Amino acid sequence: KSVMAAHNLLGNALKYTPAGGEVAVRAGFENGQLSVEVADNGIGIKSEEQELVFEKFYRAKDRRIANITGTGLGLSIAREVVRMHGGDIRLESQVDKGSTFTMTLPAKAA
Repeated sequence: KSVMAAHNLLGNALKYTPAGGEVAVRAGFENGQLSVEVADNGIGIKSEEQELVFEKFYRAKDRRIANITGTGLGLSIAREVVRMHGGDIRLESQVDKGSTFTMTLPAKAA
């Protein structure tokens, strides 16, 4: 299940990073926690929408994503599954600079 969440984060990074952009994945284990970070230098997410992207069916109001398909369910489901296993997904983002999603899970759940 955590693999599905990581797959969603990576898929979104690839989908919302324009051609020529960069996506990086880092994974680590510290203090009994697995951490997977997916960072991109894509379009970014406005600060007022950063928590909203985790709500079911929410799609950012950025005109640049008008032609990108999606249901608005991926991040909601990914975060819900990760939280059910004692972890979380956090987001840091700046418009036009990119986004970093960090998924953490207790080792026993990973």
